[in-house]
Amino acid sequence: MRLFILSTVNLLFLFLLCANAFATETIETKNEQAKWFENRFTRDLVSLTHDGKTANFKFKNPGFSLVVDGKYKSEFTLEEGKPFDSGPDEHSFTKYLLKEVGPNAVTIQYESSFDHRSFGPDKITIDKGTFSLPYTTTPK
Repeated sequence: MRLFILSTVNLLFLFLLCANAFATETIETKNEQAKWFENRFTRDLVSLTHDGKTANFKFKNPGFSLVVDGKYKSEFTLEEGKPFDSGPDEHSFTKYLLKEVGPNAVTIQYESSFDHRSFGPDKITIDKGTFSLPYTTTPK
């Protein structure tokens, strides 16, 4: 019985040691990608207007589309607090939230993750932040 307990403890130790050897490193940053997202949205933005409560986005299609209500769209209207995302990808995923429909711009909150493991490093990077997009047309 003593040998059984000793063997079980050794196996448990070996399991914990091996599990730690294969652990993926997660690196979290703040606002590191904000300017990149701002530029990416702006590059393909055809128009961004608002009525004070909602924001109306229109992007070049098929150059840029996002997942809103479970469907890829290049033209959509969002209320404050409404989530949308980049859609599934093998290595990256970004969740967005329309944080504010302001008088001169919208503020978008994001959480972006990238899995580097297919490229060698055993890590996942996560960046959280916000960026703003000014309106392209003054609302009527």
